[in-house]
Amino acid sequence: MLEKLSRTQAAILLALIVLALGWSLTIRSVPAHPDQIIEKNYNDRQLYRDIAKRVSAGDTYYLAATSLQRQHYYPTRPFVAVRLPTLTWLGAAFGWHAMQITMLALLCLAIAAWYPLFGSVTRVEAIVGSLAVFLGGAFATQIELAVMHEIWAGFLIAIALALRRRPVWWLSVVCVAMALAIREFALTYVALAGVVALWERRWREVACWAVLTGAFAAGIAMHAREVIAMVRPGDLPSPGWHGLRGPQAVLQDLATHSLLSPFPPPLVYMLGLLGPIGLLGLPAREGRFALAWMLLYTLMIALAARPQNDYWCMALLPTWFIGYAFLPRVALRITGALAGRNSGL
Repeated sequence: MLEKLSRTQAAILLALIVLALGWSLTIRSVPAHPDQIIEKNYNDRQLYRDIAKRVSAGDTYYLAATSLQRQHYYPTRPFVAVRLPTLTWLGAAFGWHAMQITMLALLCLAIAAWYPLFGSVTRVEAIVGSLAVFLGGAFATQIELAVMHEIWAGFLIAIALALRRRPVWWLSVVCVAMALAIREFALTYVALAGVVALWERRWREVACWAVLTGAFAAGIAMHAREVIAMVRPGDLPSPGWHGLRGPQAVLQDLATHSLLSPFPPPLVYMLGLLGPIGLLGLPAREGRFALAWMLLYTLMIALAARPQNDYWCMALLPTWFIGYAFLPRVALRITGALAGRNSGL
């Protein structure tokens, strides 16, 4: 992405990176938050498992979800406070052990999908980049996390990011459609991909994203109708999604949920920021869209996520650390441009 960097551009970019890293070191540590703090010894993961058990026993999803959320003092209003039923239906039908195996398979597919994109870089970078995908998705080894919707969406989006520019680009649409059926946050990818396809006049892809958006709108309308039918007058409303925690929220949440958690703050925040910075070293076609989607998702967390929504960042983890493989390349290209020469990479 930095192949034609001029000396002035390199100086500006270096200044921005230094400022960003300096800012990350000023972030104040915040206490860790459980999935939910409204009932002691009960959290989102337990809630999702209990809902699946009720569905396996014969309850409808919406009856099980709303009654359990009511019982454990979770909000049921507005309708988006109740998760889409797809993941629960799958877990109830196949069991969480089978779902964990599927999640591990998605991790392997993400690594396999990204590896060919590293064909224009060095073998070391390809290996480190693939390892970064694995480490970012390492939570797939924990069966208790198989119930988390954001993890599934993150793996599917990671695969879609790797496939979007290939002759089989339509597979990325399929992956995002599956992610959207699990967690509506995948709509950030749909919106960005649709705008980019429109800008580049790839009309077939524009049509695919438009059809997917329409199908999602119909599905979410059906979901809303089912939830509203189950809501009772005394049900708790959601406190809203206007946390306004700022961009540091993503780095703080990554510090909680990623393999960076053993590092002390503020060092962990700086290490977290290095991931997207490293994406600047990817070839432009691969790096720009991935970085743009990360920034869009980060903006959503910065504006909407409350401290209790720290698990939203799990959708970013499978791709967040890929940039580590290209940090040396970014440094060499910037220094090469500042020196008025080509870095050779």
